[in-house]
Amino acid sequence: AGIALYVGRGSESPASVKAGYSMNTAGNDGPGVIVTGLLADEEYISAVGIDLIEGRNFTREDLLRLERDTIYSFIVNEAALSALYITPENAVGTAVSIFGRRGEIIGVVGDFHFSSLHNPIGPLVMFPEERQFDKIFIRLPAGGPSEVSAKLHNIEKIYRNIITHRPFEYDFLDQQYASLYTA
Repeated sequence: AGIALYVGRGSESPASVKAGYSMNTAGNDGPGVIVTGLLADEEYISAVGIDLIEGRNFTREDLLRLERDTIYSFIVNEAALSALYITPENAVGTAVSIFGRRGEIIGVVGDFHFSSLHNPIGPLVMFPEERQFDKIFIRLPAGGPSEVSAKLHNIEKIYRNIITHRPFEYDFLDQQYASLYTA
């Protein structure tokens, strides 16, 4: 307790999202808009510092509803709404489908770079699909190097007690973004 501010789970780091999907509004049988997909839980947005500008974040109920009724909750970025000709103010509650996954938009995040700054920000959709969460994202409280080091040591101890067969490996998000530009 007290080690981290947020602990989120997801499929990829926000610095390098690569999965692609087709997204359509309900009833539209056209080819759809090509979007980049990111699987995330209810703490991912807070853990990585993405700004929610409309609607709400995922909740535990969204994951339970998905298991119970196979109805998805989606959070999209502004670029995805623009591609679908939907304003952020009118997005929440819009029925959409993503590659056979039916549901509705529950929130909108501000555009952020999920690849190199040399690339324009494209359409992005986030949705909770727990079986695909293979990364943990931890936001630590502000502190100096020794405080961060102590917290990492505590996190490693917790990790090694739970996951004994895999090595403890970590990166810092700011360093991941910086590595996109080392060349």
